[in-house]
Amino acid sequence: MGHKEIACITGPLDKSDARGRLQGYRKALEEAGLEYNESLVSEAGFTEETGVSAMKKLLKRGCDFSAIFASNDHMAFGAFEVLRSEGISVPEDVSLVGFDNILFARYLTPGLTTINFPIEQMSIEAVQLTIQKLNKNKRDVNFKLSPSLVTRNSVQNLLNTL
Repeated sequence: MGHKEIACITGPLDKSDARGRLQGYRKALEEAGLEYNESLVSEAGFTEETGVSAMKKLLKRGCDFSAIFASNDHMAFGAFEVLRSEGISVPEDVSLVGFDNILFARYLTPGLTTINFPIEQMSIEAVQLTIQKLNKNKRDVNFKLSPSLVTRNSVQNLLNTL
């Protein structure tokens, strides 16, 4: 969407899923030819409250950014509240993207753009594999679950404004 300075609110980096999402953020920057800037990264705890504190830290640092990737939707909600209270408009001033596509993401105003990860399908496959194992049946694990972008209204396309 043309954003060049993208902040990241990570989950707790002692958790593998948080490290994986940070790695994905870094890889996306690299693929877009953008430099990783540690000052644009703030660690949080996968909750709205920690999203609030991480967003406040980012704003306090005074770094410029036009977009924020929050490693889960709850932290994105917390970040959104801080932005709103500071008079910063989403997406007009700052774009915001979450991760998990929880139900409430569609009801935020504007609706939160987020990454959908097929947790339900993962659960179904895990149960099926467990049943197969309990029945001593061999089953090849041959499925791939891929995240997908759910586009809503919390991201501004800067390419259209250039």
